[in-house]
Amino acid sequence: MEPVGLVAIRDVGLLSSQPYLVLANSASREFLHQGLPMSERSTSLAYIYLAATMTFWAGNAVVGRLFRDDLPPITLAFIRWSMAFLVIMIIIRPPILRDWPVLRQNWKVLLVVGTFGIGIFNTLQYMALQHTTAINVGLIQVMMPISILVLDIIFFGVRARPIQFVGMALAT
Repeated sequence: MEPVGLVAIRDVGLLSSQPYLVLANSASREFLHQGLPMSERSTSLAYIYLAATMTFWAGNAVVGRLFRDDLPPITLAFIRWSMAFLVIMIIIRPPILRDWPVLRQNWKVLLVVGTFGIGIFNTLQYMALQHTTAINVGLIQVMMPISILVLDIIFFGVRARPIQFVGMALAT
């Protein structure tokens, strides 16, 4: 079995010129470069997973607002991510086991990204939901693609391409 390694998405021309690292092996690099044919079943599953992701993401703010008086934000974030962890482990256990050496090797990066990108973000979101509506939180989340692009331009001097503006408009 070929080891999985880090590859810069920049190399495949999907994002800006800044290197964004992802875990990949040669098969996934081939997919990123050329695009592998997808069966009808995998296409349907992709749409189902995307719809589920949007539903869970939107429902997160509603549930956070619902439990604002019953659970502290940290407890709510812990419960949410514990349940998500169990579901994710059922769905993606084989790839995790296959790629475990690389995951273990990069545990520090994954810990930082998980802590700030998941744990702290959701805790702050639940704290905000104690003082505002789920709609307001949703509106702030809609601004994230714009904020990320603007900060990328300001701090990294990245020149935004037209396709990035299209993606930002679609995400907003």
